[in-house]
Amino acid sequence: MIEKISQVELTGDVIEDQDLSGVVIVGDSLVFGSDEGHALQLFTKQAPNQWIAQSSLLLSNKKSETDLEAVDYAGGFLYAVGSHSRRRRTLRPDRYKVKQNRKRFAKIDRQKSRYRLFRISFDDSRKVFGRAESIDLADLLKKDPHIGPFSKIPSKENGTDIEGLTLSGKSIYLGFRGPVLRHNLVPVWVLDFDNPKKYTQIFVNLNGQGIRDMASLEKGFLLLSGPVSDAPGPFRLWLWDGNDQLPGIDRSIQPVKLLGEFSAPAGAKAEGMTLLSQTDAQADLLLVYDSAENGGCTHYRVNL
Repeated sequence: MIEKISQVELTGDVIEDQDLSGVVIVGDSLVFGSDEGHALQLFTKQAPNQWIAQSSLLLSNKKSETDLEAVDYAGGFLYAVGSHSRRRRTLRPDRYKVKQNRKRFAKIDRQKSRYRLFRISFDDSRKVFGRAESIDLADLLKKDPHIGPFSKIPSKENGTDIEGLTLSGKSIYLGFRGPVLRHNLVPVWVLDFDNPKKYTQIFVNLNGQGIRDMASLEKGFLLLSGPVSDAPGPFRLWLWDGNDQLPGIDRSIQPVKLLGEFSAPAGAKAEGMTLLSQTDAQADLLLVYDSAENGGCTHYRVNL
């Protein structure tokens, strides 16, 4: 069961407030990323359900978007990932005639700024962003025997699209919204920032949906899922033990546990989450939505 606890208000200068896609809590700070623009944003608590903007860190000066999809924190560092995806130009029936829209719809963009995994030092006690490093996973994606064929396909058409990120132990876990492969298997990469070529690829079955975000528990992971396409939902929460679900006669698989579905404001889509607290029986989460004012930030409680 998923229970809505409260709405969370963001105040001050909120950048790209309707495009928040990643969030992490670090001490008494909240850090947000958006899938438009180029910045991480830092907020501090002003009241129990109110956070105020303090500062931001620009990750790129280029005009093309960085398309940040997820943010997490461990060991003095923030990690943020771009989608590593291609996009098909959207139709604009409000602006163009059919002939122009047909031409526009044939264009598929590859923006280099989307192909970054960032590591940023962060001092929570002083509320200061530090040095930012980044790596590009594009070549690894292209060469991967399972994902490579999808690397030239637009993200919302079952092309490559990284949207989930969490830290567990010393490893970075990257969850893919797409591709969803045959047998409903969704790729998850496990890697070290300093040696990404030695990544491990495992799979999880979310009944046809892709990963929108991830959160690490003491034992296992919470997975936020949704459609690969632009469909308006549903958006579900699963409990996964973290083990590879690629089947074989030499493996016994523990299926993921469906914990429930999230509602969404009209026109909005569940995009990112962070773990606020956990017990053996419950977890409290902060969820953010795309296309919702101030990210539609909502505090939920879920029975595990």
